[in-house]
This record gives sequence, C-alpha cells and structure tokens, in this order.
Amino acid sequence: MKRFIAFFLSLIVALLLRAHQTFFFGPDQLGSSLITTITQTSDGLLWVGTESGLNRFDGYRFTIIRSLGSSEMPRPTEVSTLYPDDNGRLWVGTARGLFLYDRAVDQFLPVAFPDSLEPRVTKLESQPDGSVTAGTSGYGTFIVDPEKLLARPQTGTIPGGDIAFVSSWEPSQQLRALAPHGIQLTCEVKDKSGNIYIGTRGDGLYWIPVGQTTMQRMDITAQGFDLRRARVQALFVDRHGNLWVGCQQKGLLMVPLLRRPLFSTWSFAAQKQETGTCVSAIAALPVLDSSGSSPSGTIWCAVQGDGIYGFSPDGRIVAHPMAPIGVETLMCDSGGNYWLGSSDGLFAYDPERGVADSKARFGGERVNIIHEINGHQLAVSAFGAGLSIFDKAQGKVVRRMTMHDTDTLGRGRLANDWIFDLDTDSRGRLWIATSSGVCCYDPSNDSYATEGWRVLADREKCTALEVLACGDVILALESGVYRWSSESGLQPEESTKPLCGKTVNYIVEDPKGEVWFSTNEGIWQWNPNNKALVAYVGILGLQHKEFVQGAGLQLNDGRILFGTADGIAAFYPDSLRSNHEKIESVHLTAFVIGDQPANTLTRSNGRQVMQHPVGDCREFSISYLDATFRMEFSLLDFSNVKGVSFEYRMASDSRWQQTPKGENTITFSHLAPGTYHMEVRALSGGNYTPSVTYLIEVRPPWWRSTSAYIFYFLILLTGIIGVAVAYERHILHQLNREKLHFLMSAINTQDAPLTLDEMKRAIGNFVQSRKKQHSLYGNSAAMADRLEAPEVRGNDEALMERIVQSVNRHLSDSEFSVEQMCAEVGISRAHLHRKMKEMTGMPVTEFIRNIRLEQAARLLRERKLNITQVAYIVGFSNLGYFSTVFRKHFGLSPRDFIEQEK
Repeated sequence: MKRFIAFFLSLIVALLLRAHQTFFFGPDQLGSSLITTITQTSDGLLWVGTESGLNRFDGYRFTIIRSLGSSEMPRPTEVSTLYPDDNGRLWVGTARGLFLYDRAVDQFLPVAFPDSLEPRVTKLESQPDGSVTAGTSGYGTFIVDPEKLLARPQTGTIPGGDIAFVSSWEPSQQLRALAPHGIQLTCEVKDKSGNIYIGTRGDGLYWIPVGQTTMQRMDITAQGFDLRRARVQALFVDRHGNLWVGCQQKGLLMVPLLRRPLFSTWSFAAQKQETGTCVSAIAALPVLDSSGSSPSGTIWCAVQGDGIYGFSPDGRIVAHPMAPIGVETLMCDSGGNYWLGSSDGLFAYDPERGVADSKARFGGERVNIIHEINGHQLAVSAFGAGLSIFDKAQGKVVRRMTMHDTDTLGRGRLANDWIFDLDTDSRGRLWIATSSGVCCYDPSNDSYATEGWRVLADREKCTALEVLACGDVILALESGVYRWSSESGLQPEESTKPLCGKTVNYIVEDPKGEVWFSTNEGIWQWNPNNKALVAYVGILGLQHKEFVQGAGLQLNDGRILFGTADGIAAFYPDSLRSNHEKIESVHLTAFVIGDQPANTLTRSNGRQVMQHPVGDCREFSISYLDATFRMEFSLLDFSNVKGVSFEYRMASDSRWQQTPKGENTITFSHLAPGTYHMEVRALSGGNYTPSVTYLIEVRPPWWRSTSAYIFYFLILLTGIIGVAVAYERHILHQLNREKLHFLMSAINTQDAPLTLDEMKRAIGNFVQSRKKQHSLYGNSAAMADRLEAPEVRGNDEALMERIVQSVNRHLSDSEFSVEQMCAEVGISRAHLHRKMKEMTGMPVTEFIRNIRLEQAARLLRERKLNITQVAYIVGFSNLGYFSTVFRKHFGLSPRDFIEQEK
C-alpha cells in the first residue's frame, strides 16, 4: 500500500512538472474578465475584446479602452469580434456598430450604416476588392467601404450562405461529434503545427494533437483558479506560438506552446513538502556505472536544520531519510562515500539507509563545508573555528588550523576562521575563501606560502571560488570578480562588472570552459574567452532569482544544480547556449509626453511631434517645454518579458545605458535643446537585437533659435559698424582741430600772412612730423634699447632724453611718481602730459610702465634672474600685479614668456 501511494503521488507530481509554464492576467490588469475575442495586429500588439471595452497589450501592460467613438455620453463598449483585414487594418465589431482603428491618430472611427442603424456586428471578412463584409445579428450582411467608412446592404450571394456568415464563429459540427459526452464546445483554434485547441463551457481546455482524432483534456497549471472547470470563451495563437485562453469571470491565460522551459525547478512547495529553511548543500555520486547512469540516480540535498532529501533525476522527491540533528552540509567523495556535517560535527553517512556514524567533533561549532583532498583526506570547515584535516584511513583529525596559529618557519597561517568555500587545484593544493582574504594551503609541506604570498585580497570577503581547468582561480570578492594566475597574479575581470554589488554564492565551470555563477540576483553565465556575460533572471522556467550560499553541483550528465530557498534549479548549459537564437528587433510602443501618449495629432508648442504612427515613426520633434518624456519599447514576445533589458545611447561613441530586466521604459528629464540620434537595442537570453536609431529634436526657445542668432549677429554687426564710423569721425575731428591749432600758431608767429601754397606745405610738414614722432616714441620697446646713449636732435627729443634718463634712474623705485619726473625734467605736469600725448600717443604713467615691462622682458630673456627678482628690479613690488600687466602687454605670463624664448 505504501509503495502504491508513493507511486501515485509521484505520478501526480510528474504530471505537474511536465505542465506548461503559464502567465495569467487577472481582472486587475484587464478592463474586464468577460473576454469575448482575441486577435493580434500586424504590428505585433495583442487585442482583447471584452463585454466592457477593449484591451491592447504590448507585453508589459494593458491599455484599457472603455468606450469607442466620440459620443458626448461615453459608455462601455461591448466588443463582439475583432478582425485584422488583409491590409493590416483592425476592425472592431461591437454590440452597437462597427469601428475602424486608425493607428496614426490612435482613434476608432465609426462606420455609418443606412438609416442610422447600430447593429451588433458578429463576423467580418475581407473581399478581393479591399472592402470588408460585415455580418450582423438580425440585419443581414453589409459591404463596408474602408475609405468612406460607409456600409451598404449586401445584395449578392454569400459563399456558405447568409446564415453561416451572420452567425458568430463556433466549433464545427464535425468537431462537436468528437467531444466527450456532456461537454459543450465554445470555440476552437489551430496552431501552425496543426494541433487543434478547443474551449468548453465550464470544462476547461481540450486539444487534438496533429494526426490524432481523439479529443484530450489539456492539463495546464494556472495560478489562481482551476482551469479544468473554467469557461473558455476565446482562443487565439499568436505569431510566436503562444496560446491565449480567455476564461470568463477569471481572466486571460497565456501558454507558450513552442518554448519549453530551459530551467527546471525541483520545488518542495509544489510537492506539498514543507521545509523551514533552504537547501544548504547538494551531493550525488560522482561516477557512472557501465550503463552510463548513476547506480542509484538519486540527488541528495541537505536542508539546513531539516535533514536530508533525495530527488530523482527528473526532480521528484523520492526519499527523506533519517539524519543527525542540525544538518548543515553533505558531500560525496571520489569513492562514493557520503559525509555529513552538522552542529554535532562530522559524520560518515549512508543516505540510502539513513545511518550516520560520528567521526569528529569541533567544540559545538557547525560544520559548513566538507571537501576532499589527496583522495584520503577531508578538509572540514567548522564555521568560526578554522579548518581541520580529517584522515579517512585513521578516522581522526590529524591537523587543526586557525587564524591564531603561530607563523612557524615562515609557512604562513589561515587568514580567517570564517570559511565560505574550498576547492583544490591539480597540484593538490587547497584554496580557501574566507571572510578576510584567500589562502592557498599545500598539505604536502604544510605551508600557506607556496606561491610567494600568504593571503590574496587581504581583509576582503570572498564568498566563492573555483579552480579552472587551466589552473587559474576565479574569486568572488566584495569588490567584484577577480582572476588569479601564476603569470599575472590577481587581476579584476572587467567584463564581469555587472556582478559587482551582487553576492556570488556558488561557482561552477562546465566542460566547455564557461563559468556559471549563482547569485542573489539570478544565474550568470560568463565566457572567459570572449568575455561575454549573460544574466538569467525569471525566464524560461527559472522561478527563483535568489540562490543559496555553498549549494551547487554539476552532474555527470552535464546538468548544473543550484540550491534555492524552496529546492533546486537545474539546467543543461548546452541547452541555454543553443537557445541563443536570433530575436526580433525592438518595437516602440509608446512616446509619452508628460502623461499623454503622443500620436500624429499631438503638437508640442504648436508643431507636430510625429509624422507617422508611433510604431512606425523614427523621428520626433518636441519643444524645450516638453523635454521631459518617456519612450516605451517591447520585443512583442510575450513569454519572456522578465528576461529582456533594453540598452540605449545618445551617440555612437558613448556608453550603452541599460534598463533593469523586465523594465521597458526609458525616461528623459529636461533634455537640453539639440538634435539627438538615440540607438536602442534589447538583450534577451544572451543575444542582442539589431539596434534601431531614433532622431529626437528638442527645439530651443525662440531666443535661442537660428533666426534669433541671425538677428543677434545683424545687431552686433550694426553696432560694430556704428562704432567704427564714430571712431573715424572722432579721428577726423581731432585732426582738424590740430590743423586749426597749427594754423593759428603759424599766423601768430609770422610777420606776413601765409599764401595758400605755403599753408599746404606747412600742414604737410606738420603731419609728417607728427607721424615721425609717433613712430619714434610710440614704441616703448624701441625706447628701452636706447636708454644708455640717445642722440638728442631737437627740443622734443631733448625732452624725451630727459624723461628716459629720469625713468632709468628710478627704474627699481616702485614709489616713483609723475610729480618727481616733472621736478627732474623741469616741466609742469599738464605740459608734460600734453607733450607725451603728442610724441607717444599715451599717458605718462602708461609710458613709464611700458618702459619697465620692456626692461623686464630683456632681463627675462637673459635668464640670469628669476621672475620675482626681475619684478623688483623694474619697480614692481606686487608680483601678482606684475604678472597681470605683463600678460596684458605681451599676451603671455612671465613663465610662459621664458618658455617661449627658450
């Protein structure tokens, strides 16, 4: 009887495990649970009609449309049929007329029937001329003109008869004959393979496999209700092979028919087995018998504090043997012997019989890791109490090591007593991951310093490590994943940066050299050769995203097992690699400004945002006032939305930004005016879609527009011209005044009036004299070179000679003033100022400063003194002021001047 009950329960569980993975959408997501019809349009969107409106689904959310048309008193629309015609248009038949969906403006346009009729439209069909035939309830059939949106009564003969067309589509009489007794059929649909799926009125879902004639119940586990008693009112198979089941009063169920789960979950809860904690270790026989299978085929796992459980290779719980209290870990050595660790120490364990033999105790500390070394010894970690070496032949602990041991003869010691993982390399050395670094222990010479170092990543926690087949070691540290090799030492793996901040709980290298990480955020696959990193979270049957520390194993058939809080996640690495098929391109499903989805009617500050329907549009123009917007994307592959992340960048040379998995929205806030070329792609199952480029123009305010800049330029140009004209007039006016002054002086000093020719010659000589004086004295650099012995040739030059000598005498005197110069030269301040303006065109103080700067430049060229000394020698007591005026005069700082002269 016990065997019969066990077999019966195992059979039920096996059926549950073979059931399809499903996705259920309840009334809280739909506008109504009274589903009447389902279809998919050419753009990939799914449409669900209900008795209280229409629902549009993009894979992430349902858009609920309660009322169609533009009535002043909107009321919920009862949708009776949905029909995508041969031209890609969507027709919506309702209880009160027919509507055509206009994608460009995102509106439903009503069809006008004769005599203002509003008939219930029950069936639609395309005609060769592009028109659509509409069948109604009680009013016959109509021909609908898609251009004019007018319906006229049908006058010809309808293939199949008017009654067959007008009535709503139902299962055929031939199909009804195959139904079991008492089963009422409501709808049917056929997939691409030829399988037929049938809905019933209160008896769930049936199907007829291709090539068979027997109607079978389709057993599908649906969360939240019993599908076996559901009233299935609508069925549809989308272009990806997903079966959509509309269940009255329950909701919408999706079954991915063509995509089998790549991860299998061995769940305690699904098999009605209650456990209080998580799986802490997994163990199985490491060798195969002559038949190629494990002798027992059982995979054993330790559930922390709850004992040992045995799983069959297909994930069924087949055993729960007796075990010591406080079980922590379990392992199977190379000889096929099981070893169990608990809070009471180390045990030799026989899981088939549930017999445990105590071998060693560790002062009450729990044994969290057991690892085989040298074939005849075990490395045993008592958490918080260090590491012990247990000799299986002697049956006792032969070596105990802690972080408090003395470093005898330079052999090193254990980095920390809290150990998280152990592994051995091809040389028999034991790699130890602790809460404060990584050690490498060589049992042959009892040393921790075999590689010239004693601790790697000192004071950093290492949660897991794996010795690769090539001899390198992968370390999961708090700061990220690192790789150690004897040639290059410890180096960070830059390609695994997305793992930074996540807790790596177990590492496995598969036979093809790829590394698998179980983390607190899913399973990650890393290829050390091409540095590709792929994340698996909540997709293809992976029901858990958080995995357990130290619980992992690779079976002989290639499967990798990772422990979870509710059992084990199992998968074949080759299956995941082969699943990296090409995926479809990215689809834009919404462009939302503020809280309003945009369409071809939407305007931003008076200009049209888009020229085409949102799904077809690649260019958008918005005002700076609407620079906060979001874009929503989808692959329209409804079975894998949680495993898809979207990446985007605003320029081809910028870094890709990534959204979290399962998030399809990219939001921009206060985007600066400009033209952006945004590339978008999706990452799903390790594959990237082709990137799609969108051009987004953010128009600037009027005062930053092109026309405004042209206006500013014209104003600036006008101003420059005005200043130039005014300056030219000022120079001409000044020249005329000087001419008049000269003439008056000449008249006053002459005994006789000047003739016209003499006046012209005098004016010319005066102008030439002034030009010569400006050329002689206007350049202070030229004056600096003549400081020692200028040759005096006239009153003005004699005066200039006295001025230069005075400046030379007081060159280093920062207090030297114009009054002192006037006293030494023998001239009044006003007369000196006027003569300096005439001879040099500059004020006295500016002339003195320029002379000093030229002298400073000469001294800097000689490079005998530093900048500070030069500044003081030429009369500048403030070094900062000296640097400022020097830069203004020469265009370079003193230091840059020296470098340039070099």
